[in-house]
Amino acid sequence: MREFRLKLSDAVTSNSSDGQLLKWHIKNNREDIFIKTSSFNEFNNCWLYESYSELIVCRLLKELGSTNVVMYYPCKIFLDNNMVIFGCYSNSFLHKDEKYISIAHLCKVNELIDKYTFDGYNGYIALINDIQSKYKINIAEWLNEHIEIDYITLNQDRHLGNLGMIYNTKTKQFRLAPVFDNGNSLFSTMDISEFEYAYSFDGPYDEAAGH
Repeated sequence: MREFRLKLSDAVTSNSSDGQLLKWHIKNNREDIFIKTSSFNEFNNCWLYESYSELIVCRLLKELGSTNVVMYYPCKIFLDNNMVIFGCYSNSFLHKDEKYISIAHLCKVNELIDKYTFDGYNGYIALINDIQSKYKINIAEWLNEHIEIDYITLNQDRHLGNLGMIYNTKTKQFRLAPVFDNGNSLFSTMDISEFEYAYSFDGPYDEAAGH
């Protein structure tokens, strides 16, 4: 397992209702990689499981034949030399002269109208047609694949920020971004003790009855 010695002061902190997740971007002449931890849940004083989900989901997709998926790898993070954390890392999916442009960004700069999320199926079709018209790229099958993946893996965090295209500033061409950021899948943001309170198909768990 690869090891990284990192500083908390260099991390980008992402806060959510589930906890605090740390991210680093290391770029030099040899590497361009992204590293992240799972979330730390202060309420339960424990690390959650997003890193494990990233590892599992990308390998599942590869086994199912997906060729456009970011691969994540396990790593050990030595944080400020006094804490050891399990995390994961991935190589950048961008090539020379490329940049990632999310659908959220296109909505923000008025390239696309931010209406799709609020108009159900009609909005979904409008988004596909709008991108096809403006950027000459068909996203229908790609978008459907994301929806199917998220349904199967119970991903709770797919949004227009991690759906996007890759633009080559030299050739002026677009290509579809790979599937990435699947950490909020497979109940990864639940502490293991929370499963004691899971509901059965027939109703709430009855401790006295044992079911």
